[in-house]
Amino acid sequence: MGTKQWLLTFILSDFMTLELTGSQSVEPRAGIQWKAHPKHTFSLAYGLHSQMLPLQFYMQRTEVTQGNYIRTNDELDFSKAQHYVAGYDWSIMPKK
Repeated sequence: MGTKQWLLTFILSDFMTLELTGSQSVEPRAGIQWKAHPKHTFSLAYGLHSQMLPLQFYMQRTEVTQGNYIRTNDELDFSKAQHYVAGYDWSIMPKK
């Protein structure tokens, strides 16, 4: 095999800002792939994903005294998930 055995990928997929709370989110993604054999490839990947919650969660108000309300979730951030993926590809068809 030649020098094409390894492939490394890194990107900053998204940048989000929620003006209502001042929250910001950067979403990096990375992956590595190893072609162990012309028919066999192994891969690993990682990604950070963010999502804005429904607006009513950010606008939630709580009554502190009669007729006086405060916004309860002023510091609520995006919901976030870290995704880890492992893969194996086996090319069962002959290359043309």
